[in-house]
Amino acid sequence: MKKNKINKILSLVAICTNVLLVFKPLYLFYTYNFTCRMFLYRVPYWMLLSEALLALGGIYVSILLYKNVISIKFFSIATLALWFVVMFVYSGCSVENLLSIIKHLLGMS
Repeated sequence: MKKNKINKILSLVAICTNVLLVFKPLYLFYTYNFTCRMFLYRVPYWMLLSEALLALGGIYVSILLYKNVISIKFFSIATLALWFVVMFVYSGCSVENLLSIIKHLLGMS
């Protein structure tokens, strides 16, 4: 029973975090298209879409944990992988840099 409560609490925290991660690209898309603000640098639309889709995937995985469809181990791996990719997209890291970092971490460089 205690494990079930921990799963529910973790999933609710992850849902809240992923909802916040969805709002940033949606807000930027709105301000790019429907306001009169000028931006020095605009994030490409494909990057905004990928950020929003990754956050929606995180919400889906969190809901699956809340309903006890998946285990905490799969939830942890999936959530950390999604957040890792989203944070690299936020930081402006290119795919080549991301692959070189992964190769270095795995000792293949």
